[in-house]
Amino acid sequence: MRLAAVYINDHFLFDQPQILNFGGRFIYEFESIDDRTIVVIFKENASFMEGFWGTGISSLSAVVGANGAGKTSILKVINKGYQEFTKSIFIYEGMDGHFFLDNRTGDRNESGQFIEGTGLRVYFAPGIKYSKYKPDGFTELYFSPIFDPKIEDFFSHLGLNSSHPEKILDEIFMENIRKDVIFLNADISKTIKQAYADFPTYENLHIIPKKLYKRDFRKVYNDTNLGNPKKNETLVDTIERDLRVKNYTNTESLLNSYLDILKSSNIVDALNEIWDIPSYRNNSEHDQHLVHSSGDFIKDIEINILSFLVINDTFAITDLTGSFNFERILNSKSFDELLNQFLVKYIVQIDKNFYRYEDKIRIDNYTELVDIVMKEYGQFVQLSGVKTESLKSNIMHHINGFMALKSLHDIFVALSDDIVFENGRSILKIDVNREDIEDLTKALFDVYSKVREYFSNIPIALKDIIDIESNKNLSYGEKSILNLYSTFHDFTLTNNHVRESENFLLILDEADLGYHPIWKRKFINTLCETLPIIFAQLKPYVWDSVVKRKKPSDNESPILQIVIATHDPLTLSDFPSSNIIYLKKDSNRKTVILNSEIDTKKSFGANITDLLADSFFVEDGLIGDFARKKIEQTIMWLNEQKKKKEELGSSYIIKQGEIEHQQSIIKIIDEPVIKIKLAEMLDELNDQTDVQKEIIQREIDLLNEKLGKL
Repeated sequence: MRLAAVYINDHFLFDQPQILNFGGRFIYEFESIDDRTIVVIFKENASFMEGFWGTGISSLSAVVGANGAGKTSILKVINKGYQEFTKSIFIYEGMDGHFFLDNRTGDRNESGQFIEGTGLRVYFAPGIKYSKYKPDGFTELYFSPIFDPKIEDFFSHLGLNSSHPEKILDEIFMENIRKDVIFLNADISKTIKQAYADFPTYENLHIIPKKLYKRDFRKVYNDTNLGNPKKNETLVDTIERDLRVKNYTNTESLLNSYLDILKSSNIVDALNEIWDIPSYRNNSEHDQHLVHSSGDFIKDIEINILSFLVINDTFAITDLTGSFNFERILNSKSFDELLNQFLVKYIVQIDKNFYRYEDKIRIDNYTELVDIVMKEYGQFVQLSGVKTESLKSNIMHHINGFMALKSLHDIFVALSDDIVFENGRSILKIDVNREDIEDLTKALFDVYSKVREYFSNIPIALKDIIDIESNKNLSYGEKSILNLYSTFHDFTLTNNHVRESENFLLILDEADLGYHPIWKRKFINTLCETLPIIFAQLKPYVWDSVVKRKKPSDNESPILQIVIATHDPLTLSDFPSSNIIYLKKDSNRKTVILNSEIDTKKSFGANITDLLADSFFVEDGLIGDFARKKIEQTIMWLNEQKKKKEELGSSYIIKQGEIEHQQSIIKIIDEPVIKIKLAEMLDELNDQTDVQKEIIQREIDLLNEKLGKL
């Protein structure tokens, strides 16, 4: 089954109803008998050839036109998303000559269902077999490479970048990498690579400790009083508070807390002390401005984490605030102990009542620690004027954040055998072909997202601990190609019931954006050759009305139909004109759909110049505006000088500097007809042929050079 035509009865783009023909077996027209009745009329499409696009693809169509003509809006109608209520009629062609009708012109109730009898009545000519369309075996899959939160109302079963607009770019980046490596790990990618040797791939993910600059950390708090730069004032405030509360039950603990204040340092000092721990000290003479020297992967990760923990150590001072001696952190013997000491510091600074649980405050004691927190704040709404819900939420935020940090560190330690030192950097290489790549990347990216979320409130622009990159420096276009294929491959791995469809309509909204011209030239052929390979992994099912359940289809794999919106003439040159929907703005700035039979357009196998002029409605020439302006200025100058020469005769004199300037412009023009004509006009001013001769000789030399290579 393929979508053959759509009749759009009412849409904000159009002043009147419009017809979309997708290059099926027939060309369709819709004739209004009265205000409520439409008759479907069709005739043979002379350009149609069954099997033209190859095995597994029923049809390819393109939507093109002037910029802003409404291509994406048309795709939205075709996609039939849950928020798409355009009054329209869809005609589908079955492979057996049967027709299917989807009449979407009726009004809808609150549930979005059509109200019986409210739409147009649609008829075919007598004797034509047609049935009511059932969506069970036909699924639309909308794809766009563009991150645009407005695209969220384009319902799609694909995992698009814009599917969750609340995601931050780093999460989108990691999700794209996850899909890419799963695709590259699958046998299907090897099959595609065999079909197209230059299909973009990579073999390893590189995880690299982020290069962090000390100045970025220092400048955050250089001009603040965070930490304890004014220890005396802090001590006075603390003693006055304790006198007011009159809590002297543990004198030793009280005196130790005062001693901790005197020994404490501000955040800038704490950063310097952390960076000066012998095992983390950056001893490189040239990299003293960096937090680490990129020489030891695990140590570099650890000092990055510790640096963020220092500047994340901010808290509101209340009557519950406790103190902590930073020397305990500096004297820690291992990274695990460092994390545990930082966690103790964070918690007691929120609530000094946790002093008595210090031996319980450990990351590996998560369950018991959570129970303690719930118990402490389960009996009272407030403690010393502070809401217990706020205290509980704050402490749990830190406990979960430290759990994420520990998990991230544990993952890297477990992968330490894959750490190498190359090009002055310590790199963790993750082979995309390893058997556990899916589980590993999911675990790694999930926990790293939690780490970034934990540090999200740090007042510093850069919050990354690591860099993630591939072992090959892929271009934007190559990444886009890989993302297109990995997104469709990711769909084949889901448990969505629509995976069982017999037919898929792939709606690609400017999927060729950013491609190199060579890849644009290959794009359609690549889709025809390789997308069926990806969908061949799916087994289609059909509904058996006798036994009332699904059964395997007679088709081995689904049939694909592809609709593309594009601005690229190389891509469009692969489409017969009858498979192209041409959009254009009329004089009232309303969109109209051109009839490809009446408004004959050049497309299949046409050259770029004809395609740009015909199919993309590029007016006023096919060169850049800057070049056109320069050439027009030269022509204007030449005409003015010609007129002056005719008026002044033998007394006409031209400034040599102006001649040289215009001559330079003419010489860099690469269109030979324009270049030679302007050279002729320039020579006429000087009554010579020097410029023409030079230009023509250059053309002759170039042709001789080409002839010699044949």
